[in-house]
Amino acid sequence: MTLGNVSAALENVSATTAVLSALGGVLTAIAAANYALGVYGGATVAGIGGVVSFAFVLLVE
Repeated sequence: MTLGNVSAALENVSATTAVLSALGGVLTAIAAANYALGVYGGATVAGIGGVVSFAFVLLVE
């Protein structure tokens, strides 16, 4: 993949997709941290939120 292809791909990413992807990533990181700390309820809630965020990314595209 060339640099031109990467920049063209980035131009096609909508703001909504970028925000939802970032939200999904953050929630997934929070879930992993909560699980590592033994906060299983928080890990479950954040994990479900991460999955739902990534699902919305797929639905938006």
